[in-house]
Amino acid sequence: MTTSAGLILFRVRNDVLEVLLGHMGGPYWARKDDGAWSIPKGELAEGEEPLAGALREYAEELGAPPPDGPTIELGQVRLRAGKQLVAFAVEADFDPSQLEPGTFELEWPPRSGRRQAFPEIDRVAWFDVTAAKRKVVRGQAPLLERLAGRRRRDDPLGSGRMNHKPSLLERAEQSVREAEQRFDEEPTEENEKGLRQARSVLTSERNRAGRPERAPESD
Repeated sequence: MTTSAGLILFRVRNDVLEVLLGHMGGPYWARKDDGAWSIPKGELAEGEEPLAGALREYAEELGAPPPDGPTIELGQVRLRAGKQLVAFAVEADFDPSQLEPGTFELEWPPRSGRRQAFPEIDRVAWFDVTAAKRKVVRGQAPLLERLAGRRRRDDPLGSGRMNHKPSLLERAEQSVREAEQRFDEEPTEENEKGLRQARSVLTSERNRAGRPERAPESD
């Protein structure tokens, strides 16, 4: 089983918890937004400790040394195709204009015989947790929820979004993410039915809230 490790930078601005995400580079993601962002992450080398790997990947993808400071263990999540992601968080700031991303090579256009270099991350930005859960690839959203939960416990008297009560729309979006993950892990008729029901509820809530329907997110 492939295991990756990642590092989430977070900060608090005007009592609102924000996280740093990177928009995935390359032609496949160029015109995508929701579902096309990720925490800095990458596969662990053989025998590499997860935290060491998370710090290494941060430096490689952003082109900046990882921040100092205590880290928060956020545990692991299971992604599609059986992959696992172990994540950590650290409170620090980062200027998006200082991004110097690493690159990867890809044959593009397909079957052209030409290999081109693309940035692993083409831009980074800060988002509040509600927006970030929309932006990230599907399997990473639980990590953001865990971070927000830790912050609520650490700052129970704080204000702002990190202490807000989830709306019906947010709960419906979370239900869809959970149903999608269950179906990805076990594509049974029962899980497919649960996913259809969750999406139907989400559509109703979006219509009630006056928000248009979005296309399904991609990993």
